[in-house]
Amino acid sequence: MTLGSIRLLNAESDFEVRSSQRDLVAFIQEAVRLAQAPFGNSGEQFQVMVQFTCRPDGHEVGLAYQGDAPQERLQQYLDAVVSAKRLPVSHGELSFQVEISVDP
Repeated sequence: MTLGSIRLLNAESDFEVRSSQRDLVAFIQEAVRLAQAPFGNSGEQFQVMVQFTCRPDGHEVGLAYQGDAPQERLQQYLDAVVSAKRLPVSHGELSFQVEISVDP
């Protein structure tokens, strides 16, 4: 399993004033770590795109995939990232996408 691209959907300056780089990196690392349990031994090859919209009171998660991703494993991952510790955001919202590649 490997981390692919990360796309910021807000201006970089928004991220600089609303959160910290350290917190963002830790949040993304946790999102990748949470993928280990449901996807680690799937035996399939696929890509998962996770979109986060983070606000001071929590986050929303969108999930898309390419390939033969088992639906029950996708749901397990979605449940895990929805329940994950929130990204500290001072005000407004921050949106970004994270790609994860899963190999057998």
